[in-house]
Amino acid sequence: MKRAILVFTFTFAACGSAFAGDDVVSWARVYADDGEAYASLVYREGLDVASVSPGEYVDVIAPQSTLDELAGTGYSYEYLQFDCLSPELRGGRGYSGYHNYDELESDLSNLADNNEDICWLMNLGDGHADMGNIYALKIHDYEPVPEEVVLNDPNKPDILIVGCHHAREPMTVEVTLSFAEFLCQNYPSNSTVKNIVENMETFIIPCLNPDGWIYDDVEGSRHYWRKNAYDYDDDGNYFEDQGWGYGEGVDLNRNYTYQWGYDDYGSSPVWSDPTYRGPSAGSEPETQVIIGLAERVDFVSALSFHSYGEWILRPWGYIDQYSDDNAKFVEMSAVINNVIYDHLGRNYTACGGWEMYNTNGDFVDYMYGEHDILAVTIELNSSGQGGFYPDDSWIGPTCDMTDEVCLTWADWVWDEFGSVYVASGNGAGDEPGAAVVFALEQSRPNPARDVAVFGFSVPETIDGELAVYDITGRKVETVAEGPFDEGYNEYTADLSNLPSGVYVYRLVAGSDSAAKKIVVNR
Repeated sequence: MKRAILVFTFTFAACGSAFAGDDVVSWARVYADDGEAYASLVYREGLDVASVSPGEYVDVIAPQSTLDELAGTGYSYEYLQFDCLSPELRGGRGYSGYHNYDELESDLSNLADNNEDICWLMNLGDGHADMGNIYALKIHDYEPVPEEVVLNDPNKPDILIVGCHHAREPMTVEVTLSFAEFLCQNYPSNSTVKNIVENMETFIIPCLNPDGWIYDDVEGSRHYWRKNAYDYDDDGNYFEDQGWGYGEGVDLNRNYTYQWGYDDYGSSPVWSDPTYRGPSAGSEPETQVIIGLAERVDFVSALSFHSYGEWILRPWGYIDQYSDDNAKFVEMSAVINNVIYDHLGRNYTACGGWEMYNTNGDFVDYMYGEHDILAVTIELNSSGQGGFYPDDSWIGPTCDMTDEVCLTWADWVWDEFGSVYVASGNGAGDEPGAAVVFALEQSRPNPARDVAVFGFSVPETIDGELAVYDITGRKVETVAEGPFDEGYNEYTADLSNLPSGVYVYRLVAGSDSAAKKIVVNR
């Protein structure tokens, strides 16, 4: 059943202009063809930024008075959708294929009930308005006694996938739910899925912001709502707004505790702004859910889905520089982009968050900055695919792509971190102290410049060799020769004598062997 939401309206100032109830709100592209004009626009106080192309344009949701003001200061613009809040335009645009809250709740419950050997459905709480619950599916191989399941199994690497920080991004709910269904449907027939389910723990939160998402309405009546239901004046009216990015509410992706409000640049302290960061760091019940999980679960990597713009964003957002693990983030982004290219014939733009525009208190910076978790944001779809609200004909193709993105990313995470758990006697469904298995991990960094680290585990002390080969099969570097010690082994190799290119490194230990690729780039 659809929930009835009473919408309250009021008049406020936006970008220096009074916003009257009859001031038409449009989705528009404002052109900024140089860096100074772009920066001036994207950091303009109170502007509701939808997506960007640095040095080219900024897509905005704005009343005509704001667009007129921008035109008066030298900017040109075109409408992507004139009067995008018109009720006549909201209905009948192919939205029926999207889930609403009740359908999401039902599908999550059915997934858990029908796959009780691998699914545990958790109710993590709710938001200010208590309109819906924040659900997480934990997918892993366990005995079907949920009340006795430990939240964090120290014997397995954990990954996290989150959708719908921002209410007006319903595609992010679809893709996260789709991957949960994909894992259940393909276990145990798909060997990669089987490994992920049995040897890792996958947490999936399809909708972190149910209050805002329900208000935005996932079928016929879109409000372009961005924030949650924080009630600034505490009068019980959670959505005092004309139905778009301004008014009450907190931008959840500016509310995390790491570098919250840094330099007062990248989020807003003004309660009515689209990027309002909240009254204090981590103040919102939704961000507290993520913070609580991150403090209790040993996540090693995370994906946060947003829309729109076709980006893969890595730390940092709060400062104009890359993180210490930038090479590893670049590698992870490349793994994701390879899948995207196979589906679209083009790559998403992969970069530091600050290269799009500065943020602070966001999910990616928090996960990496406070917990050393390799986290990236994936901005789905484009303006040509409908922006925030693609026609439902885009749901299937987008989910097909992201199912493979998540699967390939999770497999990469296992290659990166699985051997550490295996080497300590963990993983593969074993209890601590169980026999280790033969496993070769991905070298790091990859791409490498002059030096690379190679790690692997062997089930017993054994003779063997680890060597690097060029694409013709010629051995170009011997990294190590056995005997190798039982358990985890790690070697550092000097590759400075190798020209740039793709190589294969191969481990042979007794009757076992394995090989992986490494890229040398200088």
